Amino acid sequence: MLRQLLLLSETLREQVGEPQGRTGFSVSGVVACGKPLRVYVYLDNLFLGSPLCSECNYVLRINNYELERSDMTTVNDPTVVTEVTDLYLKYEEALCNNNLEVMDSLFWDGAEVVRFGITENLYGGDEIRKFRASRPSPKIEREISNLKVVTFGKDAATVTLEFYRNINGVERFGRQSQTWYRFTEGWKVVSAHVSLLPV
Repeated sequence: MLRQLLLLSETLREQVGEPQGRTGFSVSGVVACGKPLRVYVYLDNLFLGSPLCSECNYVLRINNYELERSDMTTVNDPTVVTEVTDLYLKYEEALCNNNLEVMDSLFWDGAEVVRFGITENLYGGDEIRKFRASRPSPKIEREISNLKVVTFGKDAATVTLEFYRNINGVERFGRQSQTWYRFTEGWKVVSAHVSLLPV
């Protein structure tokens, strides 16, 4: 919601000052059922305002603009869960077939991205790419189970799963977790962890 409000015309913005020293703007409008609403948006990503009507709490209308309400209280929106699940399965296929281009495209190319592997700790997109390119056994054969996708609002999600691999004739079980975030260019993994359970 904050991102969408920031894209509105300057004519919708009114600078406000609060005792806490935060700066931002307020927007007046009506909710879908016609009730008045004023929302205060601050640069620290906090926004306050009258609660939206329980009968129309997914849409906010401001000066003929329709804004989708996507705050952090919306957990597991079915559309977002499907979107992230499809992307993860695309990543899983790329991982098993060592498709470096697809794997790299689904990871955030930022200095802050982290991937903790079975034997390696990788920080930043460059380290992750170099590791993938240098793996001695690039293809991975594994079976996954208990795939869980949990989404928070429209732009954040976690993906967790368990997996089974046969490594040099030894059955190994492991788990994997990823944090995904939707940037302007699309969903990216911003943090990942893979580990094997003890034999």
